[in-house]
Amino acid sequence: MAAKGTAKKTWSLISEEKLRHIYTNMLRCGLLQERLRKRNRSRRGQVGTSLCAAPEAILAGSAIDMRPTDAIALLHGNAAAALIKGVPLRAVLAHAGTSLPAQNATYNILPTTSSPAALLHLCLGFAWAHAQQKDSAVVAVYLDGAATPADALQEALRVASTHKLPVLFVCAMDASAAPSQSTSRKKSKDLHAQAQACGVPGIPVDGADAVAIYRVAFEALQRARNGGGPTLIEAKLLRDNTAAHAFADPLATMERYMEQRGLFDAAWKQKASAAFIRELDKAAASVATKGRKSAKKKRRG
Repeated sequence: MAAKGTAKKTWSLISEEKLRHIYTNMLRCGLLQERLRKRNRSRRGQVGTSLCAAPEAILAGSAIDMRPTDAIALLHGNAAAALIKGVPLRAVLAHAGTSLPAQNATYNILPTTSSPAALLHLCLGFAWAHAQQKDSAVVAVYLDGAATPADALQEALRVASTHKLPVLFVCAMDASAAPSQSTSRKKSKDLHAQAQACGVPGIPVDGADAVAIYRVAFEALQRARNGGGPTLIEAKLLRDNTAAHAFADPLATMERYMEQRGLFDAAWKQKASAAFIRELDKAAASVATKGRKSAKKKRRG
């Protein structure tokens, strides 16, 4: 709900409902990730910031319009991705940090793997099967651009381009990192150019700008569904100079954008946050209760 006295609304290609939907999903993903970070710190100590976490703006902006028949693929189990894909919150918490074996087939979350090359192979297989069926399904693969072998990515791009496979490559890149002396690493700093050289549209975008990511992903998904083939989005992430080892806050960027259009106020955010925290608490309590019952049953058996 817009606050009184906020900036006058301006025309936008993205509806107000869609902007709120993107923001709400970013907020929910952020709260979920923060809950899991706290849980992990209590269990294993401090955990660092990683591109593998697929920041909220990248996930919400690119996956918000994905259909149930579309697939998502990530290198590591990602709770936020599962949440956006529709996995029940209780299952997300129960399997956080791991694959979701009972849910993968239902929600089209491809099996996780520690190998970028293997993940790309899985995605190409999914895309090939659905391209033959002509059912408009798309697979989005999320990668840490700097950690993905250049030869594996280029081969996947060439195959996807040649066969016009419905793949959305989403590569997060730390734009604040110092250039490497390695030739292959230098090349990986410009992934969108690599994609273009392989015949795939490559588009660089601010990784903290969910609206920009949404606009690019919307066009890319439409293109893939219509048989136009793959697209690569290079989401460039900048470090926040005020917070060591942290990326710029995508939620704050989205809030400023919405404020300019009279679509945001703090009370609305607080209400949405409180509602999701209640959902989190309820789901966590359910998981804990189930865990205690399971442990008790094992002791008896």
